[in-house]
Amino acid sequence: MLDDVDTLERAEQEGWDDVRLAEALEIEEEHVVHWRRSYQRAKATVDAPTPAESFRRGARFSIQDAVEEGLSDERQIEDLVVQICYRAADLAYLLNMGQERLSDYSAALRATSGIDDSD
Repeated sequence: MLDDVDTLERAEQEGWDDVRLAEALEIEEEHVVHWRRSYQRAKATVDAPTPAESFRRGARFSIQDAVEEGLSDERQIEDLVVQICYRAADLAYLLNMGQERLSDYSAALRATSGIDDSD
């Protein structure tokens, strides 16, 4: 998997087309969009300016995926809960690395995203 990340990073930097990336990853070309999107989401999560924003981005991506897949039953809800728990574990790791506490980010975690939902 680490080799795949390196390949995706190089492809993004060098502007590879889908055919070249599919060959490098040894996948069907129809799956390239998924791999690019996954890489971009992971990069956005890792590159977030704070641990709280990293958590928010990861949780948001998990929820978006669940909705796109048609979140509709208890099993799917439980799968989403598990994904959000993984994001919480990632947050704990980031906080431990920085010797920070969750309470340091309390306000940031409660803040609204600024999305206007009045439409």
